[in-house]
Amino acid sequence: NVGYPGHTNCTDNFNAVLAPYGISKDAYSAINLFTNVDVGEGNVFLPDCSWSRAGDYVLFRATRDLVVGTSACPSDIDPVNGWNPTDIHVRIYDKDMEAKRSIAMPLNRSGDKQMTRETAFHARTSTLCSNFTEYKGYWLPLEYRDYGARDEYWACRERVALTDMSALRKFEIVGPGAERLMNWAVTRDVTRIAVGQVRYAAICHAHGAMLDDGTLFRITEQNFRWICNDDACGEWLREQAAARGLEAWVKTSTESMQNLSIQGPASLDLLSDVVWTPPTGSRIADLKRFRFVVGRIGDPNGPPVVVSRTGYTGLLGFELWCHGRDGAEIWDTIWKAGEGTGLVPMGLAAQDMLRIEAGFPFSGAEFGGDVDPFEAGIGYVVSSKKAAPYNGMEALAERQRASRKRLVGIVVADDRVPSAGDLVWQGEAEIGQVTSATYSPKADAVIALARINKSFAEPGTEVRLGRVGKQASRHFARVASLPLVPHDA
Repeated sequence: NVGYPGHTNCTDNFNAVLAPYGISKDAYSAINLFTNVDVGEGNVFLPDCSWSRAGDYVLFRATRDLVVGTSACPSDIDPVNGWNPTDIHVRIYDKDMEAKRSIAMPLNRSGDKQMTRETAFHARTSTLCSNFTEYKGYWLPLEYRDYGARDEYWACRERVALTDMSALRKFEIVGPGAERLMNWAVTRDVTRIAVGQVRYAAICHAHGAMLDDGTLFRITEQNFRWICNDDACGEWLREQAAARGLEAWVKTSTESMQNLSIQGPASLDLLSDVVWTPPTGSRIADLKRFRFVVGRIGDPNGPPVVVSRTGYTGLLGFELWCHGRDGAEIWDTIWKAGEGTGLVPMGLAAQDMLRIEAGFPFSGAEFGGDVDPFEAGIGYVVSSKKAAPYNGMEALAERQRASRKRLVGIVVADDRVPSAGDLVWQGEAEIGQVTSATYSPKADAVIALARINKSFAEPGTEVRLGRVGKQASRHFARVASLPLVPHDA
């Protein structure tokens, strides 16, 4: 159709062919397998390159008996016209067959792909949740069936919550040149990180824009663990080691190193009862912020774990790192121990509320593209006293001097949640852009993070949020300091 009268759509085409056989013309809808389209503002049809290719498999769940017809009709009005149609084969499976959803995700710049995976805790989370989302190649709970995002949020704020965070990327950096590699790679001074300590840092490109943020664990003098969001970090670290002639090896451990986040006021008591630590190490009760300890679940014979006092909620909390084969046992132990603490499973939706309240950046929202740490609200991770040079050091110094934008909090006057990408206005001047937004149950208000011109970053400054040319629908709001909601880490 797309503005071409007389161009029959697939549904009409199929039903016209079926009509002579006594089948109602309104009986069936065609499913289009060959095109990847979107509808933009103003209902503009946006065709893109085809997602499906010859040899692809598509699985449908039928709710009633099917009458199936197949067709291939390359269009002369969008990019699909270059595709060479092939036969479509239909295979029918028993209704009781278990079929797992999956999405092919690029693993690297070479184009290698991997299908969506289940984490080591999926066998447990899937009994509590039917609302999963694909995140970085894994299925993770968005919110749990018997709770919902609001209940999970309050459980984390007032008691304790358990979140599957296994999609985080983990890299083991080992060898005589490991410290030199990481000191070149990240914005913090790695020589000042002690064994058993964790530092939040950023990896930047040579021109100062962020590649990713993450936490760096110093396991031993020559062994580091970088935990971040993107597989590209591993590739980049290997390239840097080779380019600089360093004896440092970067091993991907994402699949084997699964992890849970245990956050909330009762997290300390819960883990103190669950994790055994050797006499030579710190007890969980004595673990300071941004420190970690090696221990076991239950007793000296239990599954080995690493526990760090870190998290993504702004609350008192810990992250527990374990081998994938021990995932189910560790979940069961924590779940049972948490019965008396009001433990609740928490999905990504509730966690997003908490991280926005805390003002924590998220990849693809607060940073990405040409955004540097100062514009992402984490300028404190850029070391100004680091003796050794690091990648992007000169560019970051220049960006800091010339920085015109700042990440701020926004409190919206009404209950409409703005969209990421909405513009921030001061009168008729466009001064910035919303990066993330949510409703905050604690503040009982809609809140947002926005990157705006620093001339308007003073808390209390009145602004409006909205799209170009839609003045009547713009939200009244005011700038606020971060964190938007008080928190205690």
